[in-house]
Amino acid sequence: MNRLILAASFWSEENMKSILDNLIKWFMTVGKNILIAIVILIIGNKLIKWVLKLIGNSFKKTKIEPMVAKFLISLIKFALYFLIAIIVISVLGIPTTSLIAALSAAGLTLGLALQGSLSNFAGGIMILIFKPFSIGDFIDDGTHSGTVTDIGIFYTTLETPDNKIVTIPNGTLSNQSVTDYSTKEIRRLDLKFSVAYDSDIDLVKDTLQELADAHE
Repeated sequence: MNRLILAASFWSEENMKSILDNLIKWFMTVGKNILIAIVILIIGNKLIKWVLKLIGNSFKKTKIEPMVAKFLISLIKFALYFLIAIIVISVLGIPTTSLIAALSAAGLTLGLALQGSLSNFAGGIMILIFKPFSIGDFIDDGTHSGTVTDIGIFYTTLETPDNKIVTIPNGTLSNQSVTDYSTKEIRRLDLKFSVAYDSDIDLVKDTLQELADAHE
């Protein structure tokens, strides 16, 4: 009997009104924010797809390297979705300051741990975008010289005249002077010839000129 009385008192009109009022208040605050977050996700997803398509078409027109284009699109996609996630979290009332601080600290730690690799990675992106040299060019970085056989994200591979394969970090190539001997079709070639002091200079010049003229 006591249980029936308690149940009846719980489901009384006053309690039902109170529960209904609380549900309405919850929906007006949390429920409304959830709906707004869902709308932001739907609209944001469509906008991101549209932006990525626009950027992809732009990269095709500029004839950027496919590897670089794919990487940049992936990077932009990640950044846009991360921005949408931060906005949604903020709308739901979750503090974002501590989350951003934690992600920043993690990013800094990872960056310090992978400093060398990130330097090579950034150098590879710069080389692929600005193209100071291309595959098939003969280059000299002051230490190694050879024909470029491959340009990767992290390393560039050369084949030397004595048939050796040299792998150079892109961070090194992007931060120093590189001579490209294949850019121009015609180059000046300086050759030095030593002759005796008593030689006929005019005869020497004429002889050299004849040899040069006879060459194809």
